[in-house]
Amino acid sequence: MLGRALRAIRTHKGVRVEDLAPRAGLGDNTLWRVERGEGDLYVQTFLLWCAALGVAPQRVIDLAIAMPQDDQPS
Repeated sequence: MLGRALRAIRTHKGVRVEDLAPRAGLGDNTLWRVERGEGDLYVQTFLLWCAALGVAPQRVIDLAIAMPQDDQPS
């Protein structure tokens, strides 16, 4: 849920994962997995990611809530 919102913001800003990861102090694979909903998103990682994107965490949460949910079973 949050990963999809973070990806939407990242792509809207025209930022590549390869450029964002070092700014956030995270690995490319971590960002890719979380954006696809395959990895865990810890609070510290979320905050680092938001800071690197220059976006308030609450904005990401609000966007995630507003986005349509995937209807696929887990």
